[in-house]
Amino acid sequence: MKPLSHTATVQALTRAEAETHGRFNVNHRKRVCFLRYLYSLAHKQIANSEILDLGCGAGVECIAAALMGAKRAVGIDIDESGLGQMSMILSYLRSSGIKPPVESIEQNLMRGIPFSDNSFDIVLLIEAVSHIVELERVLKEALRATKPGGVIVVKDINNLLTIGKWRGHVALWDKWENGPIPGNEDSADCDRSYKSMRRCIIANAYPDLIEEQLEELSAATTGTYGAGIREVVDTYLASGQMPDNRYERGTCPVSPDGRYMERLFDPHELARLLEDIGASRAVVMPYLTHGNWYRALINKLFGLLPREIALRLSHGFIVIAYK
Repeated sequence: MKPLSHTATVQALTRAEAETHGRFNVNHRKRVCFLRYLYSLAHKQIANSEILDLGCGAGVECIAAALMGAKRAVGIDIDESGLGQMSMILSYLRSSGIKPPVESIEQNLMRGIPFSDNSFDIVLLIEAVSHIVELERVLKEALRATKPGGVIVVKDINNLLTIGKWRGHVALWDKWENGPIPGNEDSADCDRSYKSMRRCIIANAYPDLIEEQLEELSAATTGTYGAGIREVVDTYLASGQMPDNRYERGTCPVSPDGRYMERLFDPHELARLLEDIGASRAVVMPYLTHGNWYRALINKLFGLLPREIALRLSHGFIVIAYK
């Protein structure tokens, strides 16, 4: 397809989301500006590039890249609702005669990346690393799928270096593990904490367990997810020894389906990890905002600060790793 301009891309995405009754309240102008910004930081051209978006959500960056001339754009996510919205937007665009080369895949990243070595020019992880449990394995897969001379771009708001960030997250983590879920305090699902979710999983799989056992097992399987929950319970039933994986305040909890709830990162440590697994180098930079001229001005002024000070004041960060 013929590449669209920046403005036409924003208009196409906005119209598609409105027509498909999108539920994600996406500021498409800001997201398209942000995508171009990431490409510029990575010294890459969107035209004819091959892009992989890990944890793509509704796939805005993938679709935008394809509309602006990317040769191939692939989004991978485990979230059905986000991928469903992505599919509806693509269907609408294609019915309107716009056929971007975009593919979406529903898959847990811990199962690997279903592409051969050296497949993509740029691999994005936007607000994704803070949810990935086996991060080193996923980053190795991302690096494997990146072409020589290509880049991995990580952007996240969960910056451990930000002043005051840790204190706010400790309270958030405690609510997600033990309840009530933030924002759901007045709803029927207010107690759908990770602990209560594990309790339901165990109760459904082992209906003969009594209430006291269910309560103990749900509390003692913190951080356990997927098939691991049943493995722990099977061990308990065989040995009679209660597991002791109990929640410690200040620990980022893991959902029963295997996702962190907003894990915090020191971006320098993340950069070192990328270099340890094979990146030739990784660059850390603060991220404040992006989207229009006054946001760009704020970023420019912010960029005049020494980098370490800027990282302390910034709610987010970007790490660019070169292969």
